[in-house]
Amino acid sequence: IKNTASDAFDSDFSSGTVENGVFENIGSLGGGDGIDVSGSEVVVTRTHFKNISDKALSVGENSHLRAKDVIIENVAIGAASKDGSRLFISNSKLTGIKKAGLLAYIKKSEYGSAEIVAESLVFHSTEIKLLI
Repeated sequence: IKNTASDAFDSDFSSGTVENGVFENIGSLGGGDGIDVSGSEVVVTRTHFKNISDKALSVGENSHLRAKDVIIENVAIGAASKDGSRLFISNSKLTGIKKAGLLAYIKKSEYGSAEIVAESLVFHSTEIKLLI
């Protein structure tokens, strides 16, 4: 998915897999995410995110997302987990992240805290690797 004005892939209350994907030049109007899920179960493997105006991966509202072997470059936020969600990210590379590589927070208090489990990540040109 390339050259979008807003989010590239936005899915609510779903399940599925993204393999060997490319998300590039996402959110030309600002605020665009590569993959944005709510209430979902998703697996993302061997996928490349480049030039994303907001988050490469946005995991919210009790979602579970597993990301493995992803490349994230030139984005505002690499991956965010919020509102009772769980993000598992491994064997991945994050380069040129402007705000934070990984971000966990509560946006809607009724869902509670979020979780991130990260393993074997490589960061380049990224000042803030994790922000909670």
